[in-house]
Amino acid sequence: MVDPLTLWVWGVIALNLAVAVVAMCLVRFGSGFWFKVSTSDELAERDNLAFGLSLAGGISGVALILAGATAGEAELTYLDELKMVVTYAALGLVLLKMGALINDWVILPGFSVREQIRSQNVSAGVVQASNLLALGL
Repeated sequence: MVDPLTLWVWGVIALNLAVAVVAMCLVRFGSGFWFKVSTSDELAERDNLAFGLSLAGGISGVALILAGATAGEAELTYLDELKMVVTYAALGLVLLKMGALINDWVILPGFSVREQIRSQNVSAGVVQASNLLALGL
């Protein structure tokens, strides 16, 4: 006989994983929207390493945020767990975006990271990825 607690734990893990996958997909499509490009074209056709690095930094930043959200004790119900993880994911995405904008406006004024990444400047991609990783931590 299968222990109900074990099934509940696996349900929580599946729920958290589903939220993480959705959040990472939002980062991918949000990056395409923000840079005003097709993510598939940038990665597969143009082979834009700068965009790939920036995208990897954003996805890793979200993964770090969600790792913190899912560490420790789970909530008592699936609905409570879902609310908590979705809230962390949404706030994490917003804070990552705000941090990237602050980086652009305050730390690098007069330098468009977005334009540089679109023009395949790998250094700008590394700066953006590093910034998003640091924000995720």
